Amino acid sequence: MTTTPTFGKYQVIERLGSGGQAEVYLAVEPRLQRQVAIKVLLAHLAHDPEVGARFAQEARLVASLRHPAIVQLFDFDTQGDQFFMVMEYLEGGSLKDRLAQRGVDAPYAPAEVVALLRPVAAALDYAHAQGAIHRDIKPGNILFTRDGQAVISDFGVAKILGDGAQLS
Repeated sequence: MTTTPTFGKYQVIERLGSGGQAEVYLAVEPRLQRQVAIKVLLAHLAHDPEVGARFAQEARLVASLRHPAIVQLFDFDTQGDQFFMVMEYLEGGSLKDRLAQRGVDAPYAPAEVVALLRPVAAALDYAHAQGAIHRDIKPGNILFTRDGQAVISDFGVAKILGDGAQLS
């Protein structure tokens, strides 16, 4: 009998994807019966103190940003030597997925583009006002809620501006 993998109190349902530094899982929080997305720093990177510190910095940054078009962070923790953050699960897929489904023969109309990107632009404006620069806006990092609201995710390479910092 195999056991369902867990991260803290969160029970993994399935792996959603992976990138160069982390894997993302769909999980459930048993007490609230709420689905969540768990971003787990790859094990071989967790031993690098600098990478672990950047992952923790991303968690603190996302937790500090409260905007309807920025993914919500619920939790950040470690299990053994693995760092993980728990975020809202956005079940509407990504802009990358939507573009692939549409294909090149069915481009978005200008009004659709404006409607789609207006919340993204507002979220970026908000993040910039808070001193955070995303630095990796791309279709794969724009996710959608069930009702089609665009939401920015993955602040992994964000730059946090301090006093006197300049945009580069």
